[in-house]
Amino acid sequence: MLEWGQHGVSLMSVKSSDRRIATLLMLVLLPVLSGVVGAVEIVIDNSDSGFTILRGTWMTGTSATPYGADYRWRATVLGTPTGEVEWRPSLPASGTYEVFVWYVEGGNRATNAPFVIHGVGDPVTVFVNQQTNGSQWFSLGSYPFATGTGGYVRLNNVATGDVVIADAVRFVLAGDTPVNTDFDGDQDVDGSDLAIFWACITGADAGPAAEACLWADFDGDLDVDQADFGVLQHCLSGPDVPATSGCLSSPIPPRPAGAVTGSQFVQQVWSIPKATREQMILAEMAAGNIPEFLRCFVPITVTATIASVEHTATYFVMPDYLAIGSDADFVRFPMGPLTAQSIGDAFQCMMPTRKMVNDIWSAAPCKLAPHPYSPSVYNIESVEVFNMSNTYIEGQRIAAGASLGTLIAGTKKDVVVTAQLATHPGKVAIYGWHQLNGQPIQPLYLGHTITYMDYSHGIRLVKRVMLVDGQPMLVDDVLKDPVLCVLISDEGVVNDPRYY
Repeated sequence: MLEWGQHGVSLMSVKSSDRRIATLLMLVLLPVLSGVVGAVEIVIDNSDSGFTILRGTWMTGTSATPYGADYRWRATVLGTPTGEVEWRPSLPASGTYEVFVWYVEGGNRATNAPFVIHGVGDPVTVFVNQQTNGSQWFSLGSYPFATGTGGYVRLNNVATGDVVIADAVRFVLAGDTPVNTDFDGDQDVDGSDLAIFWACITGADAGPAAEACLWADFDGDLDVDQADFGVLQHCLSGPDVPATSGCLSSPIPPRPAGAVTGSQFVQQVWSIPKATREQMILAEMAAGNIPEFLRCFVPITVTATIASVEHTATYFVMPDYLAIGSDADFVRFPMGPLTAQSIGDAFQCMMPTRKMVNDIWSAAPCKLAPHPYSPSVYNIESVEVFNMSNTYIEGQRIAAGASLGTLIAGTKKDVVVTAQLATHPGKVAIYGWHQLNGQPIQPLYLGHTITYMDYSHGIRLVKRVMLVDGQPMLVDDVLKDPVLCVLISDEGVVNDPRYY
């Protein structure tokens, strides 16, 4: 008899018969599918018992349209917070909850109010621009929570602007909404996702699942079992058939209604200080204001023969560089590595290595020639040149006949992670800008300070979980492995692939 967690079945070749395979597995392994948790919605207002002032004095406001009778506010500070509040629900069921906030917008509000979501796993900070999208439920994204009162949301007053607003927080567990079942990020749920799920199975109460497999624990009970398989089977769409939105609960929040376009954002940050611009970029992107086409990740597959054994790895990358706006109006924005690190953490992604950049360029069906701007003629650190460069790249893409979502390379130097960051604190590592002959203009370089950026820099994110020989692994763990690191690193082990 087949038992969960005790099998040798490989489904990595499944592509065209996903639904048939899943149905056969369901008949063998799931005579009765476990039911999905019914709809749950909990709202905590600033006057409710689940709301606590942890630090400082918060004033009461009643202007405009708060949730309930009023809201709390406190003046912003820089550095160490002097005020902090908490919303702590009592959740009746484990699972993935979409978290919403309600606040009253205004011209003196924070542009980067730091809401920190504490669910299952590491806390995630989402910066919210409280000058827009007020007096409505604004989504911070979806996160796994356990039953009970262990999860919560906090807000402090370290922000840009005059005041931060603390009103209400809403936690929603929809009746048919799983965690993201699209492991490979291609917007469908097919045989590839099923095969990866199969590699993660632990069996009931046999957890916790490996960190690289937490995505498959759809009901949040720290194992991967029959109930989770029931959710995946429910979501199966087949290759290149978009899954229903309830099955694509990505860590990247949906783009807010009324969010600024790329050209509007350019005008907002045209002449403001760089540090303020960075905060605004972080707030917009962390809230989901990126084009839709960037959400469809592209697989990059590489092989290496190690000790006479061939190994295969697949990682998943954004098709282009991070941008603000909609598909119809977006701008690729250079940013510092600390801002990019925060965005990557929120999106469960990271920056690539030098080898990854090379392999991405090799795999890209659309290779565009670099277009430099002379620093003796242009202010290459200005938003004006950022925008000029973006306009030129868009002209190249359109002339090449590449649709949005096509993997594009050659247009930017990548901000990368490297083992050399350990010996170069306070520096940014850049590499790439490949010419059409395959030679990069920019060798690996760590001469700029961590706050430096110019028009030629780009952030291409890589999903934090990859596949090695069909098994899910964290990219971090592969980079630390003295044997497997050669799959994605050309400089050996990288023990700490992030910026601080």
